[in-house]
Amino acid sequence: MKMTLGFTLIELMVTVAIAGILLALGVPSLNQFTKNSDLINSSNRISMLTAFARSEAIKRNNQVIICRSNNNTSCSSSSRGSSLIVVNDLNNDSVFGPNDVLLKSIALADGSSDIKLYFKKFSSAMIVFSVSGAPIETGTIAICDNRGPNYAKAIVLNMGGQTRQIDESKRSLLSCT
Repeated sequence: MKMTLGFTLIELMVTVAIAGILLALGVPSLNQFTKNSDLINSSNRISMLTAFARSEAIKRNNQVIICRSNNNTSCSSSSRGSSLIVVNDLNNDSVFGPNDVLLKSIALADGSSDIKLYFKKFSSAMIVFSVSGAPIETGTIAICDNRGPNYAKAIVLNMGGQTRQIDESKRSLLSCT
């Protein structure tokens, strides 16, 4: 009896079909995982940035501003700013002016994600830390993507300047508008 090595065409077709089914089931989960990862990463970056801005306000004995930016050189009122910037407000007027100094800039996520920030209960689209390190206002920063508030993350800024994440049970209170 002659021994043959290799696969038959039917065995190969069954293997490719099974691989296709597994890929079809796995790709949507991977997409959700990536989007969730981007939201968590952005949330952590914002928390670290607020701690940095707070410490810089105390260290420099000046107001420090956090605001959205599209170009890393000016504040943007749009919810679509692709980065956040920290500015040393040298004249303490709560405005990023020509004499103020850019301290740090962070990208919210890579260019492929559609992350938007919404500053809730703040009177403007910026956070201002006083010379004592306390924010001028408290509020919530909602971090949303195109899936809406059911998947959003949020950071609450308290009067001491500390941040905390809103847990999943309170997501229904968030708004992504």
